[in-house]
Amino acid sequence: AVVSTQSTGDKAQAIVDEISKDKAVASTKLAAAEPALLEAERALSTIKAADIATVRKLGKPPHLIMRIMDSVLILFQKSIGKVTMDTDRPGFINCNWSESLKMMGDTKFLTNLLTFPKDTINDEVVELLEPYLSADDFNLERAKAVSGNVAGLLSWCRAMSFFFSINKEVLPLKANLAVQEGRLTIANNDLSEAQAQLDEKQRELDIVQAKFDEAM
Repeated sequence: AVVSTQSTGDKAQAIVDEISKDKAVASTKLAAAEPALLEAERALSTIKAADIATVRKLGKPPHLIMRIMDSVLILFQKSIGKVTMDTDRPGFINCNWSESLKMMGDTKFLTNLLTFPKDTINDEVVELLEPYLSADDFNLERAKAVSGNVAGLLSWCRAMSFFFSINKEVLPLKANLAVQEGRLTIANNDLSEAQAQLDEKQRELDIVQAKFDEAM
């Protein structure tokens, strides 16, 4: 029983050590994305509901605004409809402004941006974003010129794409952490059980010893 308790305790400690190591690696990697995420949060904080309302009222919004909103749709994995090329703008696809209007019409739109589940971004999402992000005019200065504070959404889209480039190396670590924490729970349960058995054996031994001492 003593050996069992010792080996079970060693097993639990080995898992704890591995969890600590994986957490440290994950934290170090994610720290590289922190400046971009903070910048994105600052950009989002400048956008007010009135700014979104102004954009929604645009009869014919600038193409850059429509592309920014398409990028947000892609990140939220909402439908951008059938992909067709824009005949007036070679290399660009036609934007889905009607879907963007629906998204912006949600009273929780700005809250949804701030609480966006970043771990849902995947390779396919970033691949769909690439033509938007790589366009020459997809930059903060141009966006501010045509959309004011709503340009913050462009910074947010870029930050989310950059975050994924780092997070995709962290996601396997997070998955492994979940597995290891499950193993640790089992190991700790085994340890408690082994310790309980050891304590019971010790109590039996104490009774025998007490009887022996009394007889002597």
